[in-house]
Amino acid sequence: MTGRIAQLVDTIGDALAQLRDEFADPSLLSLHDVAAEMERLEEHLNAKALIDASFAYLCDRDNAGRLVGAVHPNAYLTTRLGLSAGEAYDRLARGRDLFAPPVTPEPADTGGDDDGSGGSGFELEFGTDNEETEQARREAEEQARRSQEEARTKAAGVSAEKQNIIRRELDKLLAPARGDRTRIHAQAMDEAASRDVKDLRMFVRRNVDAANRKHAPRNNPNAGFANRAVHIGHRKADGTHEITITATAGDTALFKAHLDKGLAPHTNTGDAQRGNDGTGETGGVTDYRTPPQRHYDQFTTILKAFESGQQKLSGGAASVVIAMTMDDLADTDGYAAGGGLFATNTGIDIDVIDMARLGLGTLDTADSDQANFILQLDSVTAVPLSMGKTRTASIGQRIAMLAVQGVCSWTGCTKPLTECEAHHIFAWILGGLTTMDNLTGLCRQHHRCNNDNRDGTWGKGHMDYDPDTGQAGLVTPGATHMQFNTTDPAHHCAANRIRRRNTTTSITTGSGTSGPTTPTPKTRPDPPLFPPNNTRPRTRKQPRPRAHTHARE
Repeated sequence: MTGRIAQLVDTIGDALAQLRDEFADPSLLSLHDVAAEMERLEEHLNAKALIDASFAYLCDRDNAGRLVGAVHPNAYLTTRLGLSAGEAYDRLARGRDLFAPPVTPEPADTGGDDDGSGGSGFELEFGTDNEETEQARREAEEQARRSQEEARTKAAGVSAEKQNIIRRELDKLLAPARGDRTRIHAQAMDEAASRDVKDLRMFVRRNVDAANRKHAPRNNPNAGFANRAVHIGHRKADGTHEITITATAGDTALFKAHLDKGLAPHTNTGDAQRGNDGTGETGGVTDYRTPPQRHYDQFTTILKAFESGQQKLSGGAASVVIAMTMDDLADTDGYAAGGGLFATNTGIDIDVIDMARLGLGTLDTADSDQANFILQLDSVTAVPLSMGKTRTASIGQRIAMLAVQGVCSWTGCTKPLTECEAHHIFAWILGGLTTMDNLTGLCRQHHRCNNDNRDGTWGKGHMDYDPDTGQAGLVTPGATHMQFNTTDPAHHCAANRIRRRNTTTSITTGSGTSGPTTPTPKTRPDPPLFPPNNTRPRTRKQPRPRAHTHARE
């Protein structure tokens, strides 16, 4: 079968190459001549969505992550096939819907009437050997299997876009309603050929809503709680981000009550005439903010008040951290004029205006309640020199990791430091110290991919430090070169900006294996922005018991 697949792939590749050549110069073609054939091509290519789902199911079933030294199959799809994380997830989810054993609905309670005059339903709840219940369960399983086969048959003619729309709507099924997923999936696949994208989404959504209504109110009043979520979008051209919150009714009521407190004119503006809309004899400056803007200002006030309280309790666990060099500080006017951005530990870049709004406009605010941190790096060696903030605390190791790597240090990863764990280059359990020269930040996914034994077992690599530059990189089994993270956010972290300026070879963007070269000799250290801290990092003098709580390896 492998030879047959190879032959078919070669045939498709040759045909696409010839078709590409035919379309190389559109001036030689007319729409009338090629439209019908391109419509046929699109129909043929719909079959690839089914092929993709089937292959993704194979990757899931056979643990393809091992092929790239990872744990989960999505790592293989993103690494070897070059897919985005979202596309990898879509294919894996479609594969499970079409090929994994389907989830079957619970059989209806036939034990009696609602008034309890018949059976109590005890047998159904605890799954005892009840003949009618088992028969109903077998019928439900058979129906789910047939529905899945119908969906598979139809999937060959449904585009990947439509299949993804169906899957995303099905993901909104509440947990008690998931037994209806296979049935709705088959119906949607059947309707996909005759409905456009928008109409298909509405069709699936209506069926999902009906299934949720049937199950949620009576069987599980807390079912919606499982769907609570906050999603933060990417930066837009105007510098803003979309934040979407899915909340329960109770939390929504509480949220709105707190936001509505900010609707009064001049609330959160610093104006002493709070509550005055600017009209009448005592009116001041008119508050022209719209209600949504007032809601937003109230929301940020709530966040800052919470942050201020947490600083006093936990010493800055939720602080915004900004890494910069002396050159950055000297060129803040240029950053403001040119739209330059500073990296933060959250993965969200901010400009000097945002810094001012966060209370970072000056460096002499030691009594401020807004404890945000600035880490200064030496302009030649990229070594952390000093750290200051608006209140005193000691979280220097995590802050230093932000400056040194910007994001997760695994090659190709863009997870921000707030989503990373402190990883010991030499495992803590094997005697590694919790010091900056033995720490690097790894996201949860790649932390699990690291081989602490450093022996290449299961094809897994391990993190190490480059002896010349001190930069953390990935060592994979059989590789002759260390791989560095050269993604865009890693490329623009403060330490790498210094390395690029002081080396003859710049780090290339992307996720390849290139890395920094040895920096030029140092002349004089930059003056520290903040007074030195007399505290010393604590080192491990003896191994701790394994059961002791500490950062994940």
